[in-house]
Amino acid sequence: MNMPYIKKFLVVEIDAPNLNSKYILIPNDWAILKAESEKIIVIAYPKEEECRILERIRLGEPFNPEWPRYMNVKKHYESENFEHARRRLQSLRSGNMITLGKKIQKTKQTERRSLKPRFISRKLTEQRDSSTPEMEAPDNSGTARQRSKIRELFGTESESSTPPPTPTLGNPTPHDADNDCMSENEDGQSRSDVDDDNSMTDDQPNYEDTVAKANDLLAQLEQGLNSGLTACDKLVLQKVMSEQNQISNNLKNITLILRQLCMKQIENKSLMKDIVMKYSPNADIKKKIEGDDDAVEKTSQATKEDTETAYDDKEDSEFEPDESENYENSGHEEVDSKWTLKHPNPRKGLIELPGESGIYIDAQTFAKSHVEAHNVNKLAWLLFQGVFKKEALETCTLIGRDRNNGNRKPLHAGARKAVISYARRYGKNVGWEEIPLASVEKSMRNAMYKIKNY
Repeated sequence: MNMPYIKKFLVVEIDAPNLNSKYILIPNDWAILKAESEKIIVIAYPKEEECRILERIRLGEPFNPEWPRYMNVKKHYESENFEHARRRLQSLRSGNMITLGKKIQKTKQTERRSLKPRFISRKLTEQRDSSTPEMEAPDNSGTARQRSKIRELFGTESESSTPPPTPTLGNPTPHDADNDCMSENEDGQSRSDVDDDNSMTDDQPNYEDTVAKANDLLAQLEQGLNSGLTACDKLVLQKVMSEQNQISNNLKNITLILRQLCMKQIENKSLMKDIVMKYSPNADIKKKIEGDDDAVEKTSQATKEDTETAYDDKEDSEFEPDESENYENSGHEEVDSKWTLKHPNPRKGLIELPGESGIYIDAQTFAKSHVEAHNVNKLAWLLFQGVFKKEALETCTLIGRDRNNGNRKPLHAGARKAVISYARRYGKNVGWEEIPLASVEKSMRNAMYKIKNY
């Protein structure tokens, strides 16, 4: 699976005299041709003010073919965040200025160190030369008087004592030696102080070094943050891709279910159309439903059903006797129950129940009953509601007597038999469970009891 396009911002180095800085910021859209190494072959970059160019980059404008092209561009940094790339550009530019400042500062410090010892040695030499004439011109007359007084006071001892040596230019006195040692000590101490000052000056960090170190630390921190953000972006992208795959699978399953439902609906519509066209008296072409073999089978099946009906009616005679036993002896005729039919006569939009029964039902109701039914009892009851009137189903009984309320009028016997016979025959053809005639009539009776208005 192809990864989605990710926009990046590049900080590149370019050698172009017409640009203000050799470091510039571009989106990866402006890098026209790229190589596998860190060098970018060709980029497009407009000749405008930098603020305007940064605004173009931030708004995501594509490159213009009329912009000038630059070659041999080296990539230094890339990021998916515009602000990160802009800060890196500023750090690179400020790093160049700091490097130049450090070079100038080092040159000045070297010159200062080379000049300090010469100046100090010259100063000490001048001080020593200025103190030498006083020590080289002693008062000889004063020394002779002191010697004579010592001889008068001490006599021989004073004479035997050795006179102090006369200071000359070649032999300095001990006092002068002490002074020389002290001056040398002072000179050494001053030199050491100067060296300490120089060392302290050298060890003390300057502003440019501090800024450079801070920029390096910021660059390292930014690089670490970028790597962490890249890892987080990868995790988020993987999670989004997994969720997208899951949603895609769910949509595929929903599409499959909808397709199955549509196919089932199409099958139901085709079934309704076939049923309506097959049994509608208004069809242009009337197909032959049953052949000679089917007629023989129909005759045997009808005989069998009549036998089962007679047997079941006989078993149920203790609370619901047959219509012939209750109404023919009472003077009722078959025409009396025709009022229970919803459509006693044929007209447009009606179809006749199969088998030339003379019973009519609405074509749409007939087709809808076949779609909604799932067994023989359900199909028979839906056809009952389409064949008989609602008030007939509420007030009449199935075969003519109610054991609690005395005699009641029955439903039309021919219609009842035609509906039940057709429902059982259709269920057998489509593979439904075969239900005995008595069970079907009992189911119709229970359904009628539920809607009666007592």
